[in-house]
Amino acid sequence: MEQTKVHVHEPVSLGTTFHLHTASAVHIHNVPHILIFGGQANGQKSQELYKVDLTTEKMQMSKIQVANKPPERTSHGAIVRRRITDQGPKETLIIFGGLSGKTLNFKKLNDLLEYDPETNEWTVLEPNMDKSSPTIPFGRTQHAMCYNATNDTLIVFGGSNFQSTPMNDLWVYHFENNAWESRAPTSGLGSQYRPEPRYGHVAVVRDKVDQRLYIFGGFDGKHHLGDAAFYDFEKGLWTQITQVGSDKPSPRMNHCVQIIRDDAMLMFGGEGKRFEQNAIFTDIYKFTFADKRWTCVDTNLKITERATTALTCLSEDELATIGSDAEPAKPFSLYLVGGKKVKPNDEIIRIDLPMKQVTIEYLPTDQLFTKLRAFDPEEKYDFMIHTIDGSLPCHKAIIAQCEFLQEHLSNESITVQVSSHIVLHLLQYMYGGVIEIDSSLVPTILVAKEWKLLSCVEYLYWSLSERFSTLQAPLHPDTREKIIKILTGATEANEQLVIDIVFHSILRIKHHSQVLTDLSTSTEPGYAQVHEKLVQYVSEREETSPDLKLPSFGVFMPTVVLDYHLKKLLHNEYPELSDHTFISNDDVEFKVHKSIITLRSNYFKAMFSGAFQDETDVIPLEADSQTVQYLLEILYLGTTSLECAIEPPLIENLIKISNLCDMLSLDVIAKDIITKIQQRITPETAVPVLCLAATIDINVRIYIQRTCVRELLKVTNMQNIKEIMQQLQQELNEEDE
Repeated sequence: MEQTKVHVHEPVSLGTTFHLHTASAVHIHNVPHILIFGGQANGQKSQELYKVDLTTEKMQMSKIQVANKPPERTSHGAIVRRRITDQGPKETLIIFGGLSGKTLNFKKLNDLLEYDPETNEWTVLEPNMDKSSPTIPFGRTQHAMCYNATNDTLIVFGGSNFQSTPMNDLWVYHFENNAWESRAPTSGLGSQYRPEPRYGHVAVVRDKVDQRLYIFGGFDGKHHLGDAAFYDFEKGLWTQITQVGSDKPSPRMNHCVQIIRDDAMLMFGGEGKRFEQNAIFTDIYKFTFADKRWTCVDTNLKITERATTALTCLSEDELATIGSDAEPAKPFSLYLVGGKKVKPNDEIIRIDLPMKQVTIEYLPTDQLFTKLRAFDPEEKYDFMIHTIDGSLPCHKAIIAQCEFLQEHLSNESITVQVSSHIVLHLLQYMYGGVIEIDSSLVPTILVAKEWKLLSCVEYLYWSLSERFSTLQAPLHPDTREKIIKILTGATEANEQLVIDIVFHSILRIKHHSQVLTDLSTSTEPGYAQVHEKLVQYVSEREETSPDLKLPSFGVFMPTVVLDYHLKKLLHNEYPELSDHTFISNDDVEFKVHKSIITLRSNYFKAMFSGAFQDETDVIPLEADSQTVQYLLEILYLGTTSLECAIEPPLIENLIKISNLCDMLSLDVIAKDIITKIQQRITPETAVPVLCLAATIDINVRIYIQRTCVRELLKVTNMQNIKEIMQQLQQELNEEDE
């Protein structure tokens, strides 16, 4: 799983709880602040404006005393309008919409307000009216708002109207002529695609690149959404996005997002479904616009689950691009303010984006445990599952992700009254493999539920839905037979969701008549009950609508679940499963698992075989603790990322990892690192790298030295190469001393 790293600071208490609010970063008299407006503050609907001073370590918050307060509201939208005036740069806070009033007498607002932090005044913006068309958007809540700095416009999409109905209208407010413009009518578009009506979604605009508005997620009134789309303002068209990535976020609403220099957007939290249960999320994802790819963002500290929170940064122009080498090199900070899980919180959390970054990859995730999934006889297993028709070997470190099996890991084996075929399915999932949909689907779901492997249950539902969504008429007799067997098992087990998915699919392609015929002419036990259910289902759909809206699945792909589990092992969250210890040359200990490290390195495999088998529990490594940490991330996760603001120290870290990998016979990694070092050598870094190259293995040192000299020749001539070599010799002598 590709990952980006961010650094999360410890939460700071603001003293007031917030949710359904907005938080916007601005400069007040050239001092960076965050403005928090409205929402539920300490449980009460608020019209107050607070400022948080970002120059103080404790980020102290104070209430702004302003005379002309706007009406109280929650679930409104806010943006910071940034432009250049005759007096210089100016930033103002813009508020639109929201929910005001009491529960039985509420009002959904469509007012437009501007707050000037320099003058400490609110202004009501009253748009010009065009009597020939409705030029002001309806009052709304939980809409998405963006600011297009290129043409100084405010963009509003969707939301919940006064009847609490989701909307999919698009509005643009032009500050220059003080007028609203409707860009996407809600009807009359024919076959042209437009996103489903929604609220609780997010949106960003790439105003400096392609003038496109991007949206993700939300709620359509019945289901959480996980789709994405963009609107091209030049063409006036919506386009649905085919999202890629093995770890796409699950459908959700009330999450928050921040665009990262027009290259990517960073998304946090929200609420949706997990294993068919309501859930609040704590995950962070990055979406890159170029390849439409989602990747998981790793953090040093876990942020507690929250929704209806706010994410802000000071200036999009200052943001460092995540995961690239673009300037600026120093990290930039985002701020997460408030939010709610069960109760609202009063936290503000600073999140630093990474500096210059290099990613080292070993093997693709789907190849990580090919040997283990195939039950290679040369591998050492430490646990056995005895089934009713055979025994299956496995590794405690891997199956610990199953709550049921985890309770039995103090033993060497377990006996279960389940077929080996079903257990093999579940092991395949835990080892990162794809489960084929066959007639044992329902029994596999039932055992996965019993074993509390709920991510696998959700995955099986999703796999069935994906597989059956591609069915086309006419169905082959073998396919019909498989469908009937799945339906029979689901009917006997009362697995209603499986029944809905299959019935919906065969009704969609209008092939239910043939399935009904097969059922009615068969004497197999249970077929009559399935026939009765299908007849009833068809009758109900014909009376209402043939379109059954199936739930969205917050699917956790096997490779993603395995990566998440390996990360927990890496962080020693199962201390009872670690059986060996690495110790660095600065005396830092790292708990490791023999089954993992022997698979990834022939060096360790040889160490634990033959005469050296289990000779010692402590393995010293000739490397500092940071280098060992990088190595473990490679061994467990298949990848690691190095960050540094200055190029030479970054190369120095790469050389350290290369040396360690060379010692441990990780030749593939060592070769990849040397290539990355060569790619990063410039005329400015050539001399320091030449000094560092002295520590590299003699077989590859010559390639680094040649690259350095080649770069030096770009900016110098043979006359002063001698001077450079003398400088190099002097630096080498100083290192020796």
